[in-house]
Amino acid sequence: MKIIAVALIDARYRGPVNGVAPEQATSRSFARALGRALDRPAILPVPALALKAIFGEAATVLLASQRVDARVLREHQFAFDFPTMDSALADIVGGTAVAIAPAQSRPEGAGEARYELRTRTVIDAPLDQTFEFFSKAENLGVITPAAMSFSIQGEVPPMATGATIDYRVRVGPLPVSWRTRITTWEPGRRFADLQEKGPYRFWRHEHAFQADGPRTVMEDRVYYTPPFGLFGRLANRLFIRSTLRKIFQYRGDVIRLRFGVPL
Repeated sequence: MKIIAVALIDARYRGPVNGVAPEQATSRSFARALGRALDRPAILPVPALALKAIFGEAATVLLASQRVDARVLREHQFAFDFPTMDSALADIVGGTAVAIAPAQSRPEGAGEARYELRTRTVIDAPLDQTFEFFSKAENLGVITPAAMSFSIQGEVPPMATGATIDYRVRVGPLPVSWRTRITTWEPGRRFADLQEKGPYRFWRHEHAFQADGPRTVMEDRVYYTPPFGLFGRLANRLFIRSTLRKIFQYRGDVIRLRFGVPL
């Protein structure tokens, strides 16, 4: 994405540009790098016959050499975020860590929460710039997966304690109305919103921001309870938990792309 954006606006780029990293890789070196990223051994090779039996002609993509070079990017001194295979795979495999577990220490106002979601994202931007982005409710659509069809209903109020925001999202095939109220608003430090109308029995989302030199560390904590009692707890185990993890991983990835990835 960054290569495409730079090539479009930088007049020095003419003709074909290979969107690849400067480090060339073989299947063997890729497998070993992936093993390091996953902290698993990568010793035994996959037989070519097995790949051909599974993928047919498509196995050529895995077995044949591509020999694609980033010559044009190097000539123009393009700043790679992930110049090596190890750094790229570490980011893909690690991404934004999202932990979901039964709620332990519930803050005031979240006593009925059954589960707690936590995530931490390091953003390559100063605190004031980061908080400004999140202080605009319309930016919620930017960091929400497109499949959820996020849209704000009515006028967007200024972000402040007591402000309410109505929006619609799509959960699977179903459109869902959601109303959230800002319960805490401390500019440059943190804010929290509480679901007043929506699919959950209880939902409270806390956002905390802390400066880390020229960067910002953002922590999300969501306290939630699914509806329908025992059936909701079963649904959380079967699909709600995994869906929330994907949504917040997506948020973290989009935020890091929006501001750049700290190296």
